[in-house]
Amino acid sequence: MEGLSKELEGVLAQVLSGHDVVPFMAQMLPAADAIFQPLPLDMLEVLRLSADYQSIRPGEQPTWLQIATDDDHVELVVYRAEVDGKHYVLAPRERG
Repeated sequence: MEGLSKELEGVLAQVLSGHDVVPFMAQMLPAADAIFQPLPLDMLEVLRLSADYQSIRPGEQPTWLQIATDDDHVELVVYRAEVDGKHYVLAPRERG
């Protein structure tokens, strides 16, 4: 998993270098509190069902997604790792 950690850390540094805050769902997070976490499979399925969704190739730049409904909208930053091909979402860092 060392290769995955290095890949995600590098992409995270790249994303956060240009932002003080980043989106997660319906909120904005301070960049220092964000980290890439595995994207839950049920959330990935919701994204894939969207008419506008385009598959993310492993190792591409993170994709900024916005999903809107009549009542609300959410934003996510999603990355597909080259090391394992899995999807990761920029989310709050777990404190503990």
